[in-house]
Parts: sequence; structure tokens; C-alpha cells
Amino acid sequence: MKKVFKILFFLLLPLTIEAQTITLPKVVVTASRIEEKETASSITILDGEELKKQGVINVTEALHQIPGISITQYGFGGATSVYIRGGKNGQAAILIDGVPIYDPAGIDKGDLGAFLSHLQIEDIDRIEIVRGPQSILYGSNAMTGVINIITKKGIGKPKIKLLTEGGSFNTSRESLTLSGGKEDLNYFLNYTRFDSDGISKTNSKSSYFNPDKDAYREHYLGGKADLKFSDKVRFGFSLRYINAEQELDGWNDFENDRLFFTQLYYEQDLFPIWEHNLRFSYTSTNRKYEPYDFYEGTLTDFSWQHNFKLFKFFKVITGFDYRYERANTSYIEEKDLDEKAWFGEGIFNYKNLYISLGVRYTDVQDVGNKTTYRFAGAYTFPTQTKIHISYGTGFRAPSLYQLYGKFFGISVGNPNLKPEYSEGFDVGITQWFLNKKLSFDITYFYNDIDDLIDFDWIKGYLNIGEVYTQGIEISIDILPLSWWQVGLFYTWLNAKDLTNDTWLLKRPHHKFGFSTVLSLDKCYLGIYGNYVGHYSDYLNTQVKSYFVMHAALRYKINRHISFHVRVNNLFDRDYEETYGFNTPGISAYGGAEIIW
Repeated sequence: MKKVFKILFFLLLPLTIEAQTITLPKVVVTASRIEEKETASSITILDGEELKKQGVINVTEALHQIPGISITQYGFGGATSVYIRGGKNGQAAILIDGVPIYDPAGIDKGDLGAFLSHLQIEDIDRIEIVRGPQSILYGSNAMTGVINIITKKGIGKPKIKLLTEGGSFNTSRESLTLSGGKEDLNYFLNYTRFDSDGISKTNSKSSYFNPDKDAYREHYLGGKADLKFSDKVRFGFSLRYINAEQELDGWNDFENDRLFFTQLYYEQDLFPIWEHNLRFSYTSTNRKYEPYDFYEGTLTDFSWQHNFKLFKFFKVITGFDYRYERANTSYIEEKDLDEKAWFGEGIFNYKNLYISLGVRYTDVQDVGNKTTYRFAGAYTFPTQTKIHISYGTGFRAPSLYQLYGKFFGISVGNPNLKPEYSEGFDVGITQWFLNKKLSFDITYFYNDIDDLIDFDWIKGYLNIGEVYTQGIEISIDILPLSWWQVGLFYTWLNAKDLTNDTWLLKRPHHKFGFSTVLSLDKCYLGIYGNYVGHYSDYLNTQVKSYFVMHAALRYKINRHISFHVRVNNLFDRDYEETYGFNTPGISAYGGAEIIW
């Protein structure tokens, strides 16, 4: 550990402070479904290019760097579980370009865990993470927060980018990107292929243990195009296609995950104070676990939103959302349901004061209806001190499996399930120093979740749970020099099942992380790491605490050619995220990127 602290000290010690302030423009769209530079929400933005400089290659790796989020993965390339502020997997909404995406055939409503680690970083512009209840804007699933993956747009003259990389575990990664853009048209298209012999997914602690290597292969295609018909009319579409294969340990030998996602949007400025947009998306998921199980799902989403800029300091956002999902699996005979919602939010932003108030009415077929609401406020003092507070309610409808599922012919679903319901608030202080080169934020949060859907081995799925979570999030961002960025975060979490008087599984009490990027003229050095405290897992097992660190170095020969190397698990730590499942030891990868 002494080596770790020496490295951290060197990276974080600000030797000099330049006179000129360098700030990155941050326009947030997730907190209110419109572009804003000010918000009262607890939000973190991960820049796609900065993630690449740190050696991050997929969304799962990126989410490790967020305060208030716990991540567990079932081995190399396996399914990922995301817990925001102690909530369950699936209680946070995942979006692509503002549109909800999940697997309707999953056990939990809103779960995208089987596909999350397949989402590559090459076509991601940034990831916005908003913590706290967001159901008024994004409906069911957004109980504890929202993760919005915003994809890249083409800029400038047509470009072709080719990336090739190889390294440990006989791994190879190739990527081809075509992009370009001008005032009325931009386009971006990326294809990525990933191939690895992998490692054994499980270890001797698991009942599924098999010491052989479990290979992983993926084909990924992402694209986006935007067309501006006039100053008042805009149209665009995007698509994602994933085909990933991996070997397994256990009664299934092989897994194939396929996902197709497409979105169309139309935006029009009707009057100077009134604009509207229509969005349509379609998601198809298909998972096969050879030789036994299959899971097929489709998700259709339609949204019609109106934005009224009534005054310079006051806006109203209102609209209608419709969602239809269908699932057909080894354990569900084909079932479907739809969800309709009306929402509205008013935003007052005058000088240093920001206030938003919103409400949403949602009706879920055969489940019932819920009205949720949210208040958020912030005030910035002349001392560059910002106080922010939010309170909101959220809900999550049961999944199709929880309603109608069967397990080896025995019915475990419950058509009489009620939605889960939550209340939560947070309050925090943000302080800027040194002309905003240094920022510090501390936020306290509390959530109470009622009618939690849980599984009983005798009765199947029931509304039997009540959970509370509370914690403190601390984040620090430093810009010691114009070419040096440093980020630090810490999360303290208490997450308890009040029904059984037990701590929730897979939620560590303590988590600390850091990241740093040095951007010199031709050289980029990125390092990030995490300390995760111990936590309980299934069947009364314990996952030990661990510290893991990763590094990447990139050197530009000229504006066309660059070389890079990245090292994961720099100190070769032996650790687990899920009990009985392996994580890779120290591994190194190198490659080149050509742009013309």
C-alpha cells in the first residue's frame, strides 16, 4: 500500500497554479429533459475522450468512477449489476440519448445488466449520471437515479479512424469509425470487434467451478445521423447492434447476447416560446444460454414533449410517454403490457436561484397507476458556495417475469403484485475555490422504499419488503494545471432490509475512487483506481475489500497516428466483485490509432 500512496501523492500534489482558468463547458440534458447549464440535482458527467485517455473501453468500466454507485460483475465479460444509492439492480433507469432501454425478458424490471458490459466506449460522447428519484421525467425504474449514455455526433470534414489493439489473454480489439459534419448534416458510424480467450469465470469457491478459460467475443455497431431541414426543424436517428458470445461455467455452456436498438426523433420550433419533439424507439433483446434457456424481449417507446420558454427565467416542460413491452422466454409464455404517462415540470432560474417542481401520472396495464412528484432547489452565494436540495417520489412496476413467470413448470409469478414505491431526498453543499479550479461537494441522501418485490421460495414473488438507504457522497475536482485534471470521490452507505433486519447484499459501506489525466502536447497519461469495502453476497458469503488501479498512456506521432498502451489491475490484486467469480489479474494491451 505504501507504493499506492506514493503514486497518489505525486499525482495529486499541485506544484503550480496557472493564472488562466480552463473550464470545460458542461450542458446537462438528463436532469430536466432539456439542455441546462444549471441544475439542483446531484449529477456527475463522464467525458468520453477523458475515459479513453484512462484506458476505459466499455460502460461497465466507466461506471466504477461514480460516487454513490456500486458495480458488481459476474466474471470477465459477464452480466453487470448497478446499485445507485443502495437501490436494487433495475431501480435506476438506463438511457441511450435520453431514451429508456432495458431487457423486458429480464427478471427485474428495468434491468440491462446482461448487455451493459457490451456497450463500447468508442461512440460515446459522455455519460450523465443523475442520482436521486427521477420518476417524474423517466417513469418506472427511475427510483434511485438515471444513467444517460449520450452518443457522439460527427464534426468537421469526413474522417476515417482505424484502431487496432492486442494484449493479455490473447485479446484483440479492432474499431473502424466514419464521421463528419457540417451545419445542416452530421453523421457518426462505428464498428468494434472484441475477441479474447478470457479467464475462468469462476473459482474454487463456486459450485460451478471449472478451471478452463472462458472465451469472449463481440461485434458492436453504433451509428447516429442528424439532419437540419431549417433553423426550426430537425430530424435524426441512431442505432445500436450488439452480438456477444461467451463461454460459461455451470449447467449452461455458452451464452449469446444480441441487442438491437434504434431511435428516430423530430424537433420543431413552433413559436419563439414553444418547441416540441417526438421520439420513437424500438429495442429487441435476445439471450440464449446453450443448451437450455432462451430470453426474447421487445420494447417500444414513444414520447411527445413540449417545451415552453414563457419567460427568460421560467420554463415549462410537459408531455406524454407511451411504452409497450413483450417477453417470451423459457419461463414465460409470451406476455406483454403497456404503460402510459403524462408529465409536467416547471423550472424557475433567476440569477443565483434555481427551483424546479414536477409531477407525473403513470398508468401500467394490469398493475395500477401512480402519481409521483419531485422538488429541487439550489442557491449560489457570492462566495461561490452552492446549496442544493431535492425531494422526490418514485416507483417501479413489476417485470413480466415477476407477474407471470414459471420455474420448471411451477408458477412463481404473481399477477396481483403492486409497484414498488419510494421517497427520497438529498441535501448538499458545493464550494468552488481558486476561480473554479477546485470544487468540493458533499451530499447527504436518504431513501425509503416500500412494497419491495421479493422472492419467497414457497409463495413466489410478493410485495414483502421495506428498505431504507442513507449515505454521504463526497466529490472533489481539481485542475492544478491547464493540462492536468484530478478527480476524487468517497461514498459512505448504509442500506438495510427492514423486513428481515439485515444489510442489503452487494452494497459496500465504503467506496473511494480517484482519476487523473495529464494531457500534454503529444502525450496523454490517465490513471484511475477504486477502493471498495467488504460486503455480503448471497448464501451468507462475504466479498473482501479490495483496491484496484488501472493506467493508460497514449502518444501522438502526428495528427494522423498515435500509439497507446493500457494496463489493468496495475498491482495484480486478487479480488472478486461477485463471490466465486474471478476478475483478471494484471493485464497489458497495446495498439495504434490512425486517422485520415
